[in-house]
Amino acid sequence: PRFYQKRVPVSNVFRECLQVWSRRIRRLIDRFQPHVLHVHHLWLLAAVAAMESDGIPIVVSVHGTDLFRADDSPHLYDLVRPWASRIHAVLALTRESA
Repeated sequence: PRFYQKRVPVSNVFRECLQVWSRRIRRLIDRFQPHVLHVHHLWLLAAVAAMESDGIPIVVSVHGTDLFRADDSPHLYDLVRPWASRIHAVLALTRESA
């Protein structure tokens, strides 16, 4: 799938986890047909949800720890960045994460 491009250096196990998340989110979207997706943490799961959203608005709650992941894991940041523009709203749960 589009999200798991080989140019991003991640392990095969990690890549399989992302594919499982993607399939599960797709099944839930198909089953419940939501009007909005709410995801906690502006990181990998938000990116997978954005990829699978098919235009459904996405709201992400930022807890704070998720904001450090781009610094800690720049190779994973390349997985998240292309999907960030599909997020419609971000809720900062603390002043520090605002």
